Amino acid sequence: MSVDINSRLHPHEQLKVNKNGDLDEGGNFNDSLAKLSSELVKGVIDPFVNIEGKGFCIEKTQNFVSRMPKEEISEDIVNMYKYLVATNEKFQ
Repeated sequence: MSVDINSRLHPHEQLKVNKNGDLDEGGNFNDSLAKLSSELVKGVIDPFVNIEGKGFCIEKTQNFVSRMPKEEISEDIVNMYKYLVATNEKFQ
């Protein structure tokens, strides 16, 4: 899933297995990820968290997140997950 994203990043900033991507290989904050087009990121993630015609799906998202190695889950992912679940529980 990260091939298209990694193709847009310098090698030392690319996503790697068992790393959450917050820091680059030099230990510096990896702000290149924040500069990526949201459409690119959504295109990668949407099939794993949305149901066509319905939008966000808590069950698909829980399944997707549960398959991620804990080392790859950044604080941003945790906060976004909590926000999406809390916001969308009202509409389930």
